[in-house]
Amino acid sequence: MDEDEKTSESDFMSAALDELNEEFYRLSGRLYENIELLPEPLYNYISARLTDRYKEAYELLDQTYTVSIRRQRFRQRLRGAYAPWKFLWFKNRAAKEDIADFRLEFGQWLEEREERRREAAEGIESGDGEDEPDSSVTP
Repeated sequence: MDEDEKTSESDFMSAALDELNEEFYRLSGRLYENIELLPEPLYNYISARLTDRYKEAYELLDQTYTVSIRRQRFRQRLRGAYAPWKFLWFKNRAAKEDIADFRLEFGQWLEEREERRREAAEGIESGDGEDEPDSSVTP
């Protein structure tokens, strides 16, 4: 991985995070400007949902960036392990061990991600009422 690719990845993450933060602050500011017009329970509900959406978007950005970094790290480890032995790939134990380590790390990451998705889906299917508005709030 050359410096240009590293810079472009971090620039992308930085720009996407800046955009996400600007949108969150803009929406939070508009909500705060109208605080006097909203009953407190409604304000708290909207604020909580806005924060939840921010966390979800940030997690997606973070996961995207993490996958990108892991790919870069894998490429670097792979290059360092087999660079002098490209023509003897099948006999290069270091490269095989690096690939096995990468598959293990990546597999664990995928399992953790899938578990978080399953938990979120179970929460939605169970109808835990988390996204339901407070009945005492009248729009």
